[in-house]
Amino acid sequence: MKKLLTVAIIFAIMLAMICSLGACAKTTLSVSDNDTVASSSETSEKNPLAQWTPTPGEPPDSSDYFAVEAATRNDPIIDEVLAALAADQRSDLSAKIIPFSASPARNNLDATQQAMYDKMLNKIKAVEPVQFLLSEWGSLDLNYAYAVYSALIEDYPELKSYSYADTIQKTTGQITGVEILYLEPSTLWKNENPDPQRIRDDMALFDAVVDRIIQRIPANASAYDKYRYLAYVQSLIESYDYDLERDRSDPWSGIMAGQSVCEGYAWTFYYLCKEAGLWCSVIEGTVIAADDNDHHVWNLVQLDTGTYFIDVTWSDAGDPSLGSDEWMRYFMMDQATASIDHDPDDGTVAAGSNL
Repeated sequence: MKKLLTVAIIFAIMLAMICSLGACAKTTLSVSDNDTVASSSETSEKNPLAQWTPTPGEPPDSSDYFAVEAATRNDPIIDEVLAALAADQRSDLSAKIIPFSASPARNNLDATQQAMYDKMLNKIKAVEPVQFLLSEWGSLDLNYAYAVYSALIEDYPELKSYSYADTIQKTTGQITGVEILYLEPSTLWKNENPDPQRIRDDMALFDAVVDRIIQRIPANASAYDKYRYLAYVQSLIESYDYDLERDRSDPWSGIMAGQSVCEGYAWTFYYLCKEAGLWCSVIEGTVIAADDNDHHVWNLVQLDTGTYFIDVTWSDAGDPSLGSDEWMRYFMMDQATASIDHDPDDGTVAAGSNL
């Protein structure tokens, strides 16, 4: 018995010495750390971003007329969108932002066309006259020149809001070249003698409105919710132009005039994503309806789970409430959902998993 007692006492003393050296604490900490890491990792996978609260936008510089006008014009709409998003946050979907990237259409032009492109871009941005005469550009033909303008507005869709390419003709009817002509967006393109300064002011306000929309994207929202924010804003400020008074297929029509056709919806969403640094492309194809198949334009976006189709035109049809099943039906469509009624011309597939 005494031997057993002695052994027990010696064992207790040794255990105390080991603990005093920190071994017991380390063992306990190790178990605690593992438990904590597993818990935080699990939480991160399920909810990688903290919930955010909508806040009023920073007041614009009072001396900046366009910034003040942009905030006055759009902040009530943005506040409504942020409230709707905050009540239904999807912070579990795609914490990673896939940045915007696109191969410029300019790269598809030959050297002569690229020289025309650069000259055309600088002149249109400055709202200055520009012509390309057949006599100056050798064997230039009209299709060759029009391809340059088409590439330009693909890279800079906002330029289509106030410019277009037209042929130059003599009184005899002979075509001598191509020129860029201008329109005033704020007069709905009806002024036959557009004022270059008014066009510059129109586009300055457009830029300020877009900047305000982008500024108020919640910084810690998921990629999914950032796309949804832009689509919600667009849905509230834009409606389909059934009158087709003009080819409303440019971002100014959607954001400032509030009316466009499907092409305008798609290029407006593309432009907003581009300015927000979110990956996006424009898809052309056919929509399959019960009574007819029509040409249509929509978008492809990317989350960390793959690519998805977004059709703001069809989400917005019938003016459904934001976030309703009807509205969400055409937002972040996977291939199975999209293939029911959307058929891209180039065979593009939405490769993302079912959300």
